[in-house]
Amino acid sequence: MNDDLRTWVLSYDVADDKRRTRLHRALQSRGQRVQFSVFEVLATGAELDALLAAITHPSRFDATTDSVRAWPLCERCQPSARVVGAGPPVSLPGRPLIL
Repeated sequence: MNDDLRTWVLSYDVADDKRRTRLHRALQSRGQRVQFSVFEVLATGAELDALLAAITHPSRFDATTDSVRAWPLCERCQPSARVVGAGPPVSLPGRPLIL
């Protein structure tokens, strides 16, 4: 995995309230929440791998019912991102980003 710093969009769907709260708190300490279950995280590939390993720990995640997805958002694509409706703009180090 590439070790350049980049923006990642992470989303999750967790069935259990306790696990969902634990996963949410873990992501909140590392990224910016942009929707209820969607975060933007600035990380290298290695940092993302470590974060995914941490948030998919069995205390936060059940692979039979839950899911986590991560998409890279390239620097070239960031200016094309659009937001429709309410929601605060998100600013990550280096360049503002609105989703």
